Amino acid sequence: MSERKRCLRSIVFSITLLVCFAATLAASPAAAEEKRKLTLEDLLDSSKFFKSRPTQIMWLPDGQSFLYFYKEGMHNYLWRFDTESIEKEKIAEWNEIQKSLREKQGERKHSVMDEVNATGNFPRAALTVSPGGGSLLGSLNGDLYIFDIKSGKAKFLATGGTGEIFATFSPDGKKIAFVRDGDLYVLDMASAEVKRLTERPGDHILNGVADWVYEEELDLQRSFWWSPDSQRIAYLQFDTSPIETFPIVDHLSSPVAELEQQRYPKAGGPNSIVHLGIIDVSVGGTTWIDIGEDKDIYIPCFNWLPSGRELWYQWLNRDQTRLELRFADPASGQYRTVVVDEDPAWVVHNKDVLFTDEERFLWISERDGWRHLYLYRTDGTLINQLTRGKWEVLDVNGLNKEKKAILFQASEKSPLERHIYRVNLNGTEFKRLSSEEGIHFASMSATGSYYLDTWSNPSTPTRIDICNFEGEKLLNLHDSRLPVMAEYEPATPEFFTVTAEDGTILNALMIKPPHFDPEKKYPVLVYVYGGPHSGSTVRKSWDAWSGRSLFLKILVHQGIIIFSIDNRGTRTRGRDWNRLVHRRLGYWELRDNVEGVRYLKTLPYIDDERMGIFGGSYGGYMVLLALFKAPEHFNVGISLSPVSDWRFYDTIFAERYMDMPQDNPDGYRESAPLNFAENLESKLLLACGMMDNNVHMQNTIQLAEGLMKAGKFFSLMPYPRERHSPVALHHQMHRFRLMYEFIMSELSCGK
Repeated sequence: MSERKRCLRSIVFSITLLVCFAATLAASPAAAEEKRKLTLEDLLDSSKFFKSRPTQIMWLPDGQSFLYFYKEGMHNYLWRFDTESIEKEKIAEWNEIQKSLREKQGERKHSVMDEVNATGNFPRAALTVSPGGGSLLGSLNGDLYIFDIKSGKAKFLATGGTGEIFATFSPDGKKIAFVRDGDLYVLDMASAEVKRLTERPGDHILNGVADWVYEEELDLQRSFWWSPDSQRIAYLQFDTSPIETFPIVDHLSSPVAELEQQRYPKAGGPNSIVHLGIIDVSVGGTTWIDIGEDKDIYIPCFNWLPSGRELWYQWLNRDQTRLELRFADPASGQYRTVVVDEDPAWVVHNKDVLFTDEERFLWISERDGWRHLYLYRTDGTLINQLTRGKWEVLDVNGLNKEKKAILFQASEKSPLERHIYRVNLNGTEFKRLSSEEGIHFASMSATGSYYLDTWSNPSTPTRIDICNFEGEKLLNLHDSRLPVMAEYEPATPEFFTVTAEDGTILNALMIKPPHFDPEKKYPVLVYVYGGPHSGSTVRKSWDAWSGRSLFLKILVHQGIIIFSIDNRGTRTRGRDWNRLVHRRLGYWELRDNVEGVRYLKTLPYIDDERMGIFGGSYGGYMVLLALFKAPEHFNVGISLSPVSDWRFYDTIFAERYMDMPQDNPDGYRESAPLNFAENLESKLLLACGMMDNNVHMQNTIQLAEGLMKAGKFFSLMPYPRERHSPVALHHQMHRFRLMYEFIMSELSCGK
């Protein structure tokens, strides 16, 4: 399970918390007066630490300028920045644009429940730049609008249905395709005519929009792509009828609760039946692509070759042990297999295939034990392996055709860091472009001439630098430092390693309270996530834990040591490190976290009678395993939105790592905290969203029943109308206060 799926408001709040501790270490020299400690009141009044930052950065087709939003007080301005002239221009006050559009909508209103689309997820309303770069395409309350950058005016293009989602310009800019009520539509820009391309027979069919499990686990949302000539659209059709519906109740609807039926494939159960089709926009009618006799498979991603003569798609078997890249003929629907990757545990699919020209493409594979770049011809011939070594390519940012070189993110320097690199298509001139220690993310222009480097490290709050393709910094676009934080005590992470009993080296992190005294005894809170192939919690960033960072640092200021360790199964340590968890989730993860706790207990300043553990999602699952399977090590635990039995979770995630329940009954039984609830000896706080459509509340309810049957006492806090993470501000604040009071009470701080 991942933490990447957040509702927009939750993300915004997390960013607020991320920024709020900025400049503790990077501020001006300490003043003579005594510094302050962070308190819970600081978190509840986090607006005083808020600093706006550029958001929704969109490169324009010219390759040298980009758009972004920046808030100034109550105003949200759209800006354009030109990297050649190093000048910026204020385009519009976006709140006013939105206000004028709402006035045009009149009385049309949407509730929170209305805005949930057919897959059970929140609709995507991101802005899209037109192919010519002169306008932005957006959606407001489900209605499409277009904003003209030159005039600064916006107008609606289409209204009706339950809302238009995933609106996308054709490459020639003359048409817009979108999904409405599970069907594909196209709008002609000149005539404003809207044409329906597909007609589903019932709600169980989705055209051009992925079902829930594809979006969550394969990161596939919009499921249609224009052909390069703007004449055809390739799309996925999902028949969700084999999947049983799961009831999710909104108890805040009154006087009668509202029921949402979600198509959620549980481990071992049926998935959607998926078809890949091509439709001619002018003529209509779908040509179906041959995907083989086995229909119980996945198509993680697809698109057109640059020439438009063929369509490519990735084919993944149900066991997720064989991944094929196939090219298909749009006319006949027949395919040919170009590349194959296999692994007896699981294969990690590629999110995209980058074509360097009409005859060559990049492929990412773990075939040599590490995730690296390979250059292929379209006939399936391997040209060369572009990167090598005991490190991972994490993301491909783009291609500079003029330089014939690739920009990408990798862990080459250290598993604790992420840096930006370039390499030529012939495999030469491999070079790290980012120089500062820490975590770097690149956003590359259309031509590859420039990129934005968003980075931070433990002593540097988030910065956004404008760089050229050689890695030279041209200008700083944003710096998150806040002078107000010079008033507060620093909380500096220390990085070190722990050696497991079998000799394995585990990366770890510790944050000690200000004015740390080695002669004293301190309580410890272990922060855990640890999911397979997940991001590291031990990394050299300003904020390794997103919105929870401020909360954890507040605990540090109250005298609690924060500790985290990267267990086996997490990313950047290679294929063999990842595959250890196969068919036995939780075993190595718990073992390594216990190794960390045993190390802590050898330190003279650790109070081993005041040891807590805290985590959410997969981390919440790990908290339960720790309390139930290693109860001698922990006095208290907080588990947020946990899985209690992998049989309750979705097919793609659970089966990738555990195989099907019917094929691995012992593994499922041993990995389920629900089966060991009677071992609870510590104080436990459970919290979950009552409308969680990722980890269903079923997990928490069944666990609660198991604990009660065993005569165990625990605390439970359900949050109404919340998904996997709280969105409502009062719920977020309530949960932080609840956790704070629970930890301070149960760890007996102040002893």
